[in-house]
Amino acid sequence: MNGTYKVPGRELDANFKITNNGNEPLRIGEFNTAGLRFLNPDVFTSKVEYPDYLLADRGLSLSDNAPIAPGETRDVAVTVQDARWDTERLSGLAYDVDSSFAGVLFFFPPSGARYPMEVSGAVIPTYLPVGEEAEAHEQDPQLREILFATNRKMRIPIDLRNISDEQNENLTYGSAIVRIPESHNFGHIERPTYRLFFLSKEQENEKVHFVINNIQDLTFSKFLGEIGKFSQKDTAIVFSSRI
Repeated sequence: MNGTYKVPGRELDANFKITNNGNEPLRIGEFNTAGLRFLNPDVFTSKVEYPDYLLADRGLSLSDNAPIAPGETRDVAVTVQDARWDTERLSGLAYDVDSSFAGVLFFFPPSGARYPMEVSGAVIPTYLPVGEEAEAHEQDPQLREILFATNRKMRIPIDLRNISDEQNENLTYGSAIVRIPESHNFGHIERPTYRLFFLSKEQENEKVHFVINNIQDLTFSKFLGEIGKFSQKDTAIVFSSRI
């Protein structure tokens, strides 16, 4: 089995050529990486006993879900997509050109066995234009496309972990997709809180916290072009502070 891997911000797309050398038909039912379990709901039809924050019970989808017969070779496109991809910081793979990826695919025959297969390889980051990214997420009414300009020092490509509280002489321009939690109270920004005198941090959860995805840096001309796509009903927030 071999494959190629692409990370378009908040998901992993992998193309595999799979040969079944066994005596039973096989189905791909699970992908496991970094302690996270992404499951194919067509294989896992009942509740799995596993911590919810590490379980994506509908996070694995295939281009062809039919069992692979003994002796058959098939090309299968696998998509790993769930909010946990972002909350566990795996989306950072899309911002590092030297990223590599590793995990385990699990195959299931009718007998109920569970066969693991290690997969790994270089990651090819891919991006959609900002407008198309927003259109791709229209099915979730809680997602908003945000454009920003900041004088905070940061490294390119932009990542939340690369933003400091130091000022820069020039502005950095960018865009992001922000998910607003269903439980949002107007006037508040719900983010994970620290506990036990900052010794631990609450787990990020898109249902109760603001979650920022798909941060991209923009040139000034691109930034102006994206502003022009917004309607006059859209609003702007200007925040200024002295360090």
